[in-house]
Amino acid sequence: MRFPHALSRSTLLCLLAAAGTLAQASESASVTSEIETRYRQGLYQRETGQPFQAIDTLESLLNAHPTLNRARLELAVAYYRTLNFDRALQEAQRVLADPATPEIVRLSVSSFVKQLELEQRMADGQRSTVSYSLTAGLSHDDNVNAGPSSDLLGSTSLGTLTLNPAFRPRSDWSQFVQGGVTHQWQRATPFRLGQQAGRLGWQTSLNGYGKLHHRENEQDVAVLSAATGPTWMVSGQWRANTSLQLDQIWLGGNDLGLYSSISPSITWNLGRETEFGLDAQFLKRDFRRSVDLGRDSDVRNVGVTLGRLLQGGRWALQGGLKAFDEQASDSRYSNAGQEGFAAVSWQAWPGGEVLARWDWRQSRFEGTEAVFGVSRREIERRWELGFSHRFTGDHAFKGWSVNTTLAHVDNTANLALYQFQRNLLLVSFGRSF
Repeated sequence: MRFPHALSRSTLLCLLAAAGTLAQASESASVTSEIETRYRQGLYQRETGQPFQAIDTLESLLNAHPTLNRARLELAVAYYRTLNFDRALQEAQRVLADPATPEIVRLSVSSFVKQLELEQRMADGQRSTVSYSLTAGLSHDDNVNAGPSSDLLGSTSLGTLTLNPAFRPRSDWSQFVQGGVTHQWQRATPFRLGQQAGRLGWQTSLNGYGKLHHRENEQDVAVLSAATGPTWMVSGQWRANTSLQLDQIWLGGNDLGLYSSISPSITWNLGRETEFGLDAQFLKRDFRRSVDLGRDSDVRNVGVTLGRLLQGGRWALQGGLKAFDEQASDSRYSNAGQEGFAAVSWQAWPGGEVLARWDWRQSRFEGTEAVFGVSRREIERRWELGFSHRFTGDHAFKGWSVNTTLAHVDNTANLALYQFQRNLLLVSFGRSF
Protein backbone atom coordinates (compact mmCIF):
# COMPACT_ATOMS: atom_id res chain seq x y z
CA MET A 1 0.00 0.00 0.00
CA ARG A 2 1.17 3.53 -0.68
CA PHE A 3 1.52 6.02 2.15
CA PRO A 4 2.51 9.69 2.44
CA HIS A 5 4.85 10.89 -0.28
CA ALA A 6 3.29 8.31 -2.64
CA LEU A 7 1.61 11.25 -4.36
CA SER A 8 3.23 11.66 -7.77
CA ARG A 9 6.06 14.16 -7.74
CA SER A 10 4.67 16.04 -10.75
CA THR A 11 1.28 16.49 -9.08
CA LEU A 12 2.83 17.78 -5.89
CA LEU A 13 5.11 20.20 -7.73
CA CYS A 14 2.16 21.53 -9.73
CA LEU A 15 0.19 22.00 -6.53
CA LEU A 16 3.01 23.93 -4.88
CA ALA A 17 3.35 26.04 -8.00
CA ALA A 18 -0.38 26.73 -7.77
CA ALA A 19 0.11 27.89 -4.21
CA GLY A 20 2.78 30.25 -5.52
CA THR A 21 0.31 31.66 -8.05
CA LEU A 22 -2.17 32.33 -5.26
CA ALA A 23 0.64 33.88 -3.23
CA GLN A 24 1.30 36.44 -5.98
CA ALA A 25 -2.37 37.35 -6.02
CA SER A 26 -2.37 37.81 -2.27
CA GLU A 27 0.78 39.88 -2.31
CA SER A 28 -0.79 42.20 -4.82
CA ALA A 29 -3.49 42.72 -2.20
CA SER A 30 -0.85 43.92 0.28
CA VAL A 31 -0.54 40.95 2.61
CA THR A 32 0.95 42.12 5.90
CA SER A 33 4.42 41.05 6.93
CA GLU A 34 2.97 39.27 9.98
CA ILE A 35 0.77 37.06 7.78
CA GLU A 36 3.71 36.34 5.49
CA THR A 37 5.88 35.37 8.45
CA ARG A 38 3.30 32.93 9.84
CA TYR A 39 2.69 31.48 6.36
CA ARG A 40 6.39 30.81 5.79
CA GLN A 41 6.70 29.39 9.28
CA GLY A 42 4.01 26.82 8.45
CA LEU A 43 5.80 25.84 5.23
CA TYR A 44 9.11 25.53 7.05
CA GLN A 45 7.59 23.33 9.75
CA ARG A 46 5.98 21.04 7.20
CA GLU A 47 9.11 20.63 5.07
CA THR A 48 11.35 19.97 8.09
CA GLY A 49 9.34 17.02 9.36
CA GLN A 50 6.91 18.86 11.66
CA PRO A 51 3.58 18.44 9.83
CA PHE A 52 1.40 18.61 12.95
CA GLN A 53 2.98 21.90 14.03
CA ALA A 54 2.52 23.15 10.46
CA ILE A 55 -1.20 22.27 10.68
CA ASP A 56 -1.55 24.27 13.91
CA THR A 57 0.26 27.27 12.39
CA LEU A 58 -1.67 27.28 9.11
CA GLU A 59 -5.05 26.68 10.76
CA SER A 60 -4.41 29.57 13.13
CA LEU A 61 -3.58 31.75 10.14
CA LEU A 62 -6.72 30.67 8.27
CA ASN A 63 -8.94 31.31 11.29
CA ALA A 64 -7.90 34.95 11.06
CA HIS A 65 -7.77 35.08 7.24
CA PRO A 66 -10.16 32.42 5.84
CA THR A 67 -9.76 33.61 2.21
CA LEU A 68 -6.00 32.99 2.15
CA ASN A 69 -6.20 30.06 -0.25
CA ARG A 70 -2.46 29.63 -0.70
CA ALA A 71 -2.28 28.78 3.01
CA ARG A 72 -5.26 26.44 2.60
CA LEU A 73 -3.46 24.52 -0.18
CA GLU A 74 -0.36 24.14 1.98
CA LEU A 75 -2.62 22.97 4.81
CA ALA A 76 -4.09 20.29 2.52
CA VAL A 77 -0.58 18.98 1.78
CA ALA A 78 0.23 18.96 5.51
CA TYR A 79 -2.90 16.92 6.24
CA TYR A 80 -1.94 14.53 3.44
CA ARG A 81 1.44 13.95 5.04
CA THR A 82 -0.24 13.04 8.32
CA LEU A 83 -2.43 10.48 6.49
CA ASN A 84 -5.59 12.51 7.15
CA PHE A 85 -7.02 12.17 3.64
CA ASP A 86 -10.49 13.41 4.64
CA ARG A 87 -9.24 16.78 5.88
CA ALA A 88 -6.83 17.10 2.96
CA LEU A 89 -9.76 16.64 0.56
CA GLN A 90 -11.92 19.11 2.47
CA GLU A 91 -9.30 21.86 2.32
CA ALA A 92 -8.50 21.26 -1.36
CA GLN A 93 -12.19 21.25 -2.31
CA ARG A 94 -12.75 24.54 -0.49
CA VAL A 95 -10.12 26.10 -2.76
CA LEU A 96 -11.92 24.68 -5.81
CA ALA A 97 -15.25 26.03 -4.56
CA ASP A 98 -13.90 29.58 -4.32
CA PRO A 99 -14.94 31.53 -7.48
CA ALA A 100 -11.81 33.67 -7.12
CA THR A 101 -9.48 30.71 -7.68
CA PRO A 102 -7.66 31.17 -11.05
CA GLU A 103 -8.27 28.51 -13.71
CA ILE A 104 -4.62 27.46 -13.85
CA VAL A 105 -4.74 26.81 -10.11
CA ARG A 106 -7.97 24.81 -10.45
CA LEU A 107 -6.27 22.37 -12.85
CA SER A 108 -3.48 21.60 -10.38
CA VAL A 109 -5.83 21.33 -7.40
CA SER A 110 -8.20 19.05 -9.35
CA SER A 111 -5.30 16.70 -10.13
CA PHE A 112 -4.36 16.71 -6.44
CA VAL A 113 -7.94 15.89 -5.44
CA LYS A 114 -8.14 12.97 -7.89
CA GLN A 115 -4.97 11.42 -6.51
CA LEU A 116 -6.16 11.96 -2.95
CA GLU A 117 -9.40 10.15 -3.73
CA LEU A 118 -7.39 7.28 -5.25
CA GLU A 119 -5.16 7.09 -2.16
CA GLN A 120 -8.23 7.05 0.07
CA ARG A 121 -9.91 4.26 -1.90
CA MET A 122 -6.73 2.19 -1.75
CA ALA A 123 -6.49 2.71 2.02
CA ASP A 124 -10.15 1.79 2.53
CA GLY A 125 -9.83 -1.28 0.31
CA GLN A 126 -6.82 -2.65 2.19
CA ARG A 127 -8.02 -2.29 5.78
CA SER A 128 -8.80 -6.02 5.86
CA THR A 129 -7.21 -8.38 3.35
CA VAL A 130 -6.69 -12.13 3.10
CA SER A 131 -3.94 -13.71 1.01
CA TYR A 132 -2.95 -17.31 0.31
CA SER A 133 0.28 -19.02 -0.74
CA LEU A 134 1.09 -22.47 -2.09
CA THR A 135 4.46 -24.02 -2.94
CA ALA A 136 5.40 -27.58 -3.93
CA GLY A 137 8.72 -29.04 -4.97
CA LEU A 138 11.42 -31.69 -4.98
CA SER A 139 14.74 -31.78 -3.16
CA HIS A 140 17.84 -33.95 -3.02
CA ASP A 141 20.16 -34.19 -0.02
CA ASP A 142 23.36 -36.23 -0.19
CA ASN A 143 23.59 -36.37 3.62
CA VAL A 144 20.01 -36.33 4.84
CA ASN A 145 20.95 -37.76 8.27
CA ALA A 146 23.90 -35.34 8.82
CA GLY A 147 26.25 -38.32 9.07
CA PRO A 148 29.87 -37.63 10.11
CA SER A 149 32.45 -37.14 7.37
CA SER A 150 34.86 -39.65 8.93
CA ASP A 151 34.44 -43.18 10.29
CA LEU A 152 37.16 -42.45 12.88
CA LEU A 153 35.54 -40.57 15.76
CA GLY A 154 38.59 -40.18 18.00
CA SER A 155 40.41 -41.85 20.85
CA THR A 156 39.03 -42.25 24.36
CA SER A 157 39.93 -44.19 27.48
CA LEU A 158 37.95 -47.03 25.93
CA GLY A 159 40.08 -46.99 22.79
CA THR A 160 39.54 -45.68 19.26
CA LEU A 161 35.91 -45.15 18.37
CA THR A 162 34.64 -45.88 14.88
CA LEU A 163 31.34 -44.94 13.32
CA ASN A 164 28.55 -47.49 13.13
CA PRO A 165 27.93 -48.01 9.38
CA ALA A 166 24.21 -47.38 9.97
CA PHE A 167 25.02 -43.72 10.72
CA ARG A 168 27.16 -43.01 7.67
CA PRO A 169 25.93 -40.23 5.34
CA ARG A 170 22.88 -41.29 3.33
CA SER A 171 21.42 -39.54 0.32
CA ASP A 172 17.77 -39.33 -0.62
CA TRP A 173 15.16 -37.50 -2.63
CA SER A 174 12.12 -35.90 -1.06
CA GLN A 175 9.03 -33.98 -2.06
CA PHE A 176 7.62 -31.10 -0.06
CA VAL A 177 4.57 -28.87 0.00
CA GLN A 178 3.91 -25.66 1.87
CA GLY A 179 0.75 -23.60 2.11
CA GLY A 180 -0.54 -20.73 4.17
CA VAL A 181 -3.18 -18.09 4.71
CA THR A 182 -2.52 -14.57 6.02
CA HIS A 183 -5.00 -11.98 7.26
CA GLN A 184 -3.94 -8.34 7.50
CA TRP A 185 -6.00 -5.67 9.23
CA GLN A 186 -5.27 -1.95 9.22
CA ARG A 187 -6.74 0.65 11.54
CA ALA A 188 -8.61 3.37 9.67
CA THR A 189 -7.32 6.22 11.85
CA PRO A 190 -3.56 6.84 11.71
CA PHE A 191 -1.59 7.07 14.94
CA ARG A 192 0.55 10.03 15.94
CA LEU A 193 4.02 9.69 17.42
CA GLY A 194 5.53 13.11 17.98
CA GLN A 195 5.53 14.77 14.56
CA GLN A 196 5.15 11.46 12.71
CA ALA A 197 1.94 9.84 11.46
CA GLY A 198 1.72 6.14 10.76
CA ARG A 199 -0.52 3.13 10.33
CA LEU A 200 -1.32 0.53 12.97
CA GLY A 201 -2.16 -2.96 11.79
CA TRP A 202 -2.45 -6.57 12.86
CA GLN A 203 -1.27 -9.63 10.97
CA THR A 204 -2.29 -13.24 11.59
CA SER A 205 -1.07 -16.25 9.63
CA LEU A 206 -1.49 -20.02 9.58
CA ASN A 207 1.03 -22.13 7.66
CA GLY A 208 1.67 -25.80 7.08
CA TYR A 209 4.75 -27.60 5.75
CA GLY A 210 5.32 -31.26 4.94
CA LYS A 211 8.36 -33.11 3.59
CA LEU A 212 8.35 -36.81 2.67
CA HIS A 213 11.49 -38.79 1.77
CA HIS A 214 11.62 -41.68 -0.65
CA ARG A 215 13.64 -43.99 1.65
CA GLU A 216 14.70 -42.14 4.80
CA ASN A 217 11.23 -41.88 6.30
CA GLU A 218 12.58 -41.24 9.80
CA GLN A 219 13.62 -37.82 8.43
CA ASP A 220 10.10 -36.90 7.28
CA VAL A 221 9.07 -33.52 8.67
CA ALA A 222 5.72 -31.82 9.24
CA VAL A 223 5.23 -28.36 10.75
CA LEU A 224 2.06 -26.47 11.61
CA SER A 225 2.64 -22.80 12.48
CA ALA A 226 0.34 -20.06 13.76
CA ALA A 227 1.46 -16.46 14.26
CA THR A 228 -0.19 -13.18 15.18
CA GLY A 229 0.87 -9.71 16.22
CA PRO A 230 0.71 -5.95 15.68
CA THR A 231 2.46 -3.93 12.97
CA TRP A 232 3.37 -0.26 12.84
CA MET A 233 4.56 1.79 9.88
CA VAL A 234 5.60 5.38 9.25
CA SER A 235 6.15 5.56 5.50
CA GLY A 236 9.64 6.58 4.50
CA GLN A 237 10.79 6.50 8.14
CA TRP A 238 10.43 3.13 9.87
CA ARG A 239 8.31 0.00 10.29
CA ALA A 240 8.02 -2.45 13.18
CA ASN A 241 6.18 -5.58 14.21
CA THR A 242 5.91 -8.10 17.03
CA SER A 243 4.97 -11.69 16.24
CA LEU A 244 3.72 -14.33 18.69
CA GLN A 245 4.21 -17.76 17.13
CA LEU A 246 3.56 -21.43 17.87
CA ASP A 247 5.21 -24.22 15.85
CA GLN A 248 4.08 -27.82 16.28
CA ILE A 249 6.69 -30.16 14.76
CA TRP A 250 6.57 -33.84 13.84
CA LEU A 251 9.67 -35.84 12.84
CA GLY A 252 9.47 -39.29 11.30
CA GLY A 253 5.75 -39.40 12.02
CA ASN A 254 6.30 -38.79 15.75
CA ASP A 255 5.54 -35.73 17.86
CA LEU A 256 8.89 -33.94 18.13
CA GLY A 257 7.77 -30.93 20.17
CA LEU A 258 6.25 -27.48 20.40
CA TYR A 259 8.17 -24.24 19.86
CA SER A 260 6.68 -20.99 21.15
CA SER A 261 8.26 -17.60 20.47
CA ILE A 262 7.88 -13.84 20.49
CA SER A 263 9.86 -11.91 17.86
CA PRO A 264 9.93 -8.09 17.88
CA SER A 265 11.68 -6.19 15.07
CA ILE A 266 12.07 -2.65 13.77
CA THR A 267 13.56 -1.35 10.52
CA TRP A 268 14.60 2.23 9.79
CA ASN A 269 14.90 3.82 6.35
CA LEU A 270 18.29 5.48 5.89
CA GLY A 271 17.48 7.37 2.73
CA ARG A 272 15.55 5.99 -0.22
CA GLU A 273 17.73 2.91 -0.84
CA THR A 274 19.18 1.85 2.53
CA GLU A 275 17.59 0.12 5.53
CA PHE A 276 18.88 -0.79 8.98
CA GLY A 277 17.06 -3.35 11.12
CA LEU A 278 17.13 -4.54 14.71
CA ASP A 279 15.40 -7.77 15.75
CA ALA A 280 15.19 -10.11 18.71
CA GLN A 281 13.59 -13.44 19.54
CA PHE A 282 12.65 -15.25 22.73
CA LEU A 283 12.00 -18.93 22.00
CA LYS A 284 10.92 -21.82 24.22
CA ARG A 285 11.45 -25.39 22.99
CA ASP A 286 9.42 -28.21 24.56
CA PHE A 287 10.37 -31.67 23.28
CA ARG A 288 8.07 -34.68 23.59
CA ARG A 289 10.23 -37.72 22.71
CA SER A 290 12.09 -39.63 25.42
CA VAL A 291 15.20 -39.64 23.22
CA ASP A 292 15.27 -35.83 23.48
CA LEU A 293 15.40 -35.81 27.28
CA GLY A 294 17.42 -32.80 28.42
CA ARG A 295 16.89 -30.79 25.22
CA ASP A 296 14.06 -28.56 26.51
CA SER A 297 15.47 -25.06 26.33
CA ASP A 298 14.99 -21.30 26.34
CA VAL A 299 16.67 -19.44 23.48
CA ARG A 300 17.39 -15.71 23.25
CA ASN A 301 18.90 -13.91 20.31
CA VAL A 302 19.32 -10.36 19.06
CA GLY A 303 20.58 -9.21 15.69
CA VAL A 304 21.10 -6.37 13.26
CA THR A 305 20.71 -6.21 9.47
CA LEU A 306 21.72 -3.71 6.81
CA GLY A 307 20.32 -3.64 3.29
CA ARG A 308 20.87 -1.46 0.24
CA LEU A 309 19.42 -1.22 -3.26
CA LEU A 310 21.61 -0.33 -6.25
CA GLN A 311 20.83 0.74 -9.81
CA GLY A 312 17.23 1.54 -9.06
CA GLY A 313 16.60 -1.77 -7.30
CA ARG A 314 18.13 -4.03 -9.92
CA TRP A 315 20.75 -5.10 -7.37
CA ALA A 316 20.11 -5.67 -3.66
CA LEU A 317 22.75 -6.21 -0.97
CA GLN A 318 22.02 -7.39 2.56
CA GLY A 319 24.01 -8.53 5.56
CA GLY A 320 23.45 -9.22 9.22
CA LEU A 321 24.92 -10.34 12.52
CA LYS A 322 23.24 -12.06 15.45
CA ALA A 323 24.17 -13.24 18.94
CA PHE A 324 22.30 -16.17 20.50
CA ASP A 325 22.17 -18.01 23.80
CA GLU A 326 20.37 -21.31 24.47
CA GLN A 327 19.93 -22.65 28.00
CA ALA A 328 18.82 -26.29 28.03
CA SER A 329 17.76 -28.47 30.96
CA ASP A 330 20.90 -30.57 30.31
CA SER A 331 24.02 -28.39 30.03
CA ARG A 332 25.32 -30.71 27.30
CA TYR A 333 22.83 -29.02 24.96
CA SER A 334 23.26 -25.46 26.26
CA ASN A 335 25.19 -23.29 23.85
CA ALA A 336 25.89 -19.70 22.83
CA GLY A 337 27.53 -18.02 19.89
CA GLN A 338 27.21 -15.76 16.90
CA GLU A 339 25.94 -16.05 13.37
CA GLY A 340 25.99 -13.85 10.30
CA PHE A 341 24.98 -13.72 6.67
CA ALA A 342 25.66 -11.82 3.47
CA ALA A 343 23.44 -11.90 0.39
CA VAL A 344 23.22 -10.32 -3.03
CA SER A 345 20.36 -10.53 -5.53
CA TRP A 346 20.26 -9.45 -9.16
CA GLN A 347 17.21 -8.82 -11.32
CA ALA A 348 18.90 -10.51 -14.25
CA TRP A 349 15.98 -10.50 -16.72
CA PRO A 350 12.30 -9.50 -16.70
CA GLY A 351 10.70 -11.60 -13.98
CA GLY A 352 13.99 -13.37 -13.22
CA GLU A 353 16.29 -13.13 -10.22
CA VAL A 354 19.66 -14.60 -9.25
CA LEU A 355 20.48 -14.87 -5.54
CA ALA A 356 23.75 -15.73 -3.79
CA ARG A 357 23.95 -16.08 -0.01
CA TRP A 358 26.54 -17.05 2.59
CA ASP A 359 25.68 -18.01 6.19
CA TRP A 360 28.00 -18.59 9.11
CA ARG A 361 27.26 -19.83 12.64
CA GLN A 362 29.64 -20.48 15.54
CA SER A 363 28.42 -22.41 18.60
CA ARG A 364 30.12 -23.10 21.94
CA PHE A 365 28.47 -25.73 24.14
CA GLU A 366 28.65 -25.61 27.93
CA GLY A 367 28.43 -29.22 29.09
CA THR A 368 30.90 -31.97 28.26
CA GLU A 369 30.30 -34.95 26.00
CA ALA A 370 30.22 -38.00 28.27
CA VAL A 371 32.35 -40.25 26.05
CA PHE A 372 34.93 -37.67 24.98
CA GLY A 373 35.13 -35.60 28.17
CA VAL A 374 35.19 -32.24 26.33
CA SER A 375 32.66 -29.62 25.27
CA ARG A 376 31.57 -29.25 21.65
CA ARG A 377 32.73 -26.39 19.44
CA GLU A 378 31.14 -26.01 16.01
CA ILE A 379 31.29 -23.68 13.03
CA GLU A 380 28.70 -24.11 10.29
CA ARG A 381 29.13 -22.47 6.89
CA ARG A 382 26.47 -22.53 4.20
CA TRP A 383 26.69 -21.32 0.60
CA GLU A 384 23.62 -20.93 -1.60
CA LEU A 385 23.04 -20.04 -5.23
CA GLY A 386 19.46 -19.60 -6.34
CA PHE A 387 17.50 -18.76 -9.46
CA SER A 388 13.86 -17.76 -9.70
CA HIS A 389 11.49 -16.73 -12.45
CA ARG A 390 7.98 -15.33 -12.15
CA PHE A 391 5.75 -15.97 -15.13
CA THR A 392 3.88 -13.04 -16.63
CA GLY A 393 1.68 -12.72 -19.65
CA ASP A 394 -1.72 -14.12 -20.51
CA HIS A 395 -1.38 -17.89 -19.94
CA ALA A 396 -2.14 -20.58 -17.36
CA PHE A 397 1.08 -20.04 -15.37
CA LYS A 398 0.66 -16.28 -14.94
CA GLY A 399 1.64 -15.29 -11.40
CA TRP A 400 3.43 -18.57 -10.65
CA SER A 401 7.14 -18.71 -9.82
CA VAL A 402 9.71 -21.45 -10.33
CA ASN A 403 12.71 -21.51 -7.98
CA THR A 404 15.93 -23.51 -7.97
CA THR A 405 18.47 -23.49 -5.13
CA LEU A 406 21.86 -25.18 -4.84
CA ALA A 407 23.36 -25.29 -1.35
CA HIS A 408 26.54 -26.60 0.28
CA VAL A 409 26.85 -26.99 4.06
CA ASP A 410 30.16 -27.48 5.85
CA ASN A 411 29.95 -28.12 9.60
CA THR A 412 33.35 -28.25 11.28
CA ALA A 413 33.72 -29.30 14.92
CA ASN A 414 36.34 -30.23 17.50
CA LEU A 415 34.69 -33.65 17.69
CA ALA A 416 34.59 -35.79 14.54
CA LEU A 417 31.15 -37.10 15.53
CA TYR A 418 29.64 -33.69 14.73
CA GLN A 419 31.68 -32.85 11.65
CA PHE A 420 29.88 -33.30 8.33
CA GLN A 421 29.20 -31.90 4.87
CA ARG A 422 26.08 -31.97 2.75
CA ASN A 423 24.92 -30.77 -0.65
CA LEU A 424 21.32 -29.93 -1.43
CA LEU A 425 19.26 -29.26 -4.53
CA LEU A 426 15.76 -27.77 -4.30
CA VAL A 427 13.30 -27.07 -7.11
CA SER A 428 9.91 -25.56 -6.31
CA PHE A 429 6.86 -24.11 -8.03
CA GLY A 430 4.48 -21.77 -6.24
CA ARG A 431 2.51 -18.56 -6.08
CA SER A 432 0.56 -16.22 -3.85
CA PHE A 433 -3.14 -15.52 -4.32
